[in-house]
Amino acid sequence: MPTSSSAPVSRPQSSDQRSYHEFERSPYTTVPSTALSYGATQRIASLAKPKYRRDTTVRDGFSRYYLNPTYSGVTRAASNAECSSRVSELAQPIKLQKEHRFEHPSPRPVSRGALNYRASSKIHELSAPRKPPTVE
Repeated sequence: MPTSSSAPVSRPQSSDQRSYHEFERSPYTTVPSTALSYGATQRIASLAKPKYRRDTTVRDGFSRYYLNPTYSGVTRAASNAECSSRVSELAQPIKLQKEHRFEHPSPRPVSRGALNYRASSKIHELSAPRKPPTVE
């Protein structure tokens, strides 16, 4: 009487199947002669062409499938635009003085509160290094 078990049943390999090493497989594939002589239909040829979609392109006339060497991607209005004085001011790089390190006194003054600080017992407890666990 057969029993139902959850273990998978191992099936013997058929005579046409054999196990092989991964390097025994050829990197070349054989293409049937019917596939080589196949003439693509008009529908297949139309599907093989890339689509130009207006909703997915950045600008009209700019697409990775369309090559126009005279088109720069910048509109005429943008190329003739003038920026405001504030934008010009923000566009300038920050100017550092050569003597910027010596603007402050060399030993900077320390406040009296920092000099008279007393750490609490909790701060001392937290600042102490942890003791390694002992193995008994």
